[in-house]
Amino acid sequence: MEKEFETLEKLALCGLRLCGLGLVILYFTVWVWKPARVVHESEVPTEIHEDEFMEEKWDGKVHVTVYNPVEAQCDSDPLITADNSKIDLRKLKNQKIRWAAVSRDLLAEVKFGDKIKITGCKEKDLNGIWEVHDVMNPRYRKRVDLLYHQDVRNLGSGKAKLEFLRD
Repeated sequence: MEKEFETLEKLALCGLRLCGLGLVILYFTVWVWKPARVVHESEVPTEIHEDEFMEEKWDGKVHVTVYNPVEAQCDSDPLITADNSKIDLRKLKNQKIRWAAVSRDLLAEVKFGDKIKITGCKEKDLNGIWEVHDVMNPRYRKRVDLLYHQDVRNLGSGKAKLEFLRD
C-alpha cells in the first residue's frame, strides 16, 4: 500500500510541475510574446533618399604615422610590401624612397604605385610626396603610415591633409 501511495505522490508532483509549466507558457504567449505586425503596402516607403545612407563627407584630413620595416610592426617578411615591392634598406636609410601604407578605406581612392601628397603636418619631414606600396591593418581608417628606416626615424605622427595625385 505504501508503494502505491509513493507512486501516486510522484504522479501528483509531476502533474503540478506540468501545470506550472503550462501557466508559464500561457503567461509568455499572452503578455510577453508580440506577434509580428503585418505591414500594409501603403506603409512601405516608395522613395529612398540617398543622403540618408551616405557617410558623412570626408574633409581630406588623415592621421599620419611612421612605421619601420621590422617584424614587430609588419608581418613575418617586413621587407616585402602588400604590392610585392621589395624594400631596399640602403635606399630607405638614405631616404631615396618615400613609400607609404594607406588604410584600407583609402584604397577606394588610390591604388598601388599612385602618389599622394601630405601637407600640414607639424613634423615637417612627414610632409611631401609619397608613393603607395602597402596597406595598413583593417582596424585603421583615414590613416597613412609612412615608411622610414628605424635608424633614421622610428616615431612620429600628426594630423595632415591628404591629396591624391592623379596622372
